[in-house]
Amino acid sequence: MPFASRFPLLFQLETNKACTVSSCLVMYEDEICGTWNWKRQPSLRAKIEEIRELLLECQQVRLSHGNDRWCWILDESNEFSVKGVKEKMLMDTGSVAGYNFKWNKWVPLKVEVLPWRAEMERIPSLVSLAKRNVEVSSVLYPMCGETEESAEHFFRDLLEMFKFTRFPKRKAKAFHAVCLTTIWCLWEARNEAVFNGNIAQLNNVVGGIKVLGFLWVRNRSKLDAITWENWRSFNL
Repeated sequence: MPFASRFPLLFQLETNKACTVSSCLVMYEDEICGTWNWKRQPSLRAKIEEIRELLLECQQVRLSHGNDRWCWILDESNEFSVKGVKEKMLMDTGSVAGYNFKWNKWVPLKVEVLPWRAEMERIPSLVSLAKRNVEVSSVLYPMCGETEESAEHFFRDLLEMFKFTRFPKRKAKAFHAVCLTTIWCLWEARNEAVFNGNIAQLNNVVGGIKVLGFLWVRNRSKLDAITWENWRSFNL
C-alpha cells in the first residue's frame, strides 16, 4: 500500500505530492532520518502517531549505497534459478502439517490438486470462506445439511482410507485412484448444488465415479487391457 494511503494526515501536510521515499529519507550515522517538506509542523496527536509509525516502518529497512537489485530470498546466494525453484517445490510438495500427500498419475493432475489443496485448507469450503469473513448463508454441507462443510469433513476419510487396504501394489494404486476420483466427483456435485441449486442423485454420483475411474485408470496406466466387467468387480 502506498505511504500516501497509509499515512493520509502526513500526506496532507506534504507540499510536494509527487515526492518519493528516497527524497524524504537520508542516512545519518547508520540511522534513517526524515527530511520532510511540510506546510507546517504536525500538532495533532493522530499526526504525531503517524510520524512514529512511519519512522518505525522505515527503520526496518537497511539502505545501501549501491544500485537496487532483486534478491531471491529462498537461496543463500540470493540469485534466482529455475533449478532452485524446482528444488524448493520438491521439498514442500505434499508436506502439510506432517501429512505427506500421495500423488497418483493414474488420474488427471487437476484431480490430484484438489485434495492436495484441501489438505492445506485452501479450497473454498463454506467454513473456510466464513473464516475469511466472506458472507455465506450457512456453513452446513449442502448435500446433507447436517454437518459443517470443511475440507477435513469433506476429504480426510477418503484420503486416509486407501492406507489401510491390503491390496497388491497395482490394485492398491487403482483403489487410490478411485478415492481421488470420488473426491473429484463429490466436489463437482457439491458445486452444482451450491451454484445451481441442483442436488445430485446418489446413483448418478456413484455412476460417475465408476465411469471416470475406469476411463482414467485404463488410459493413464498400463492396465489398458482391463474391461468394464473387470473394473466393476475390481478384478485387476
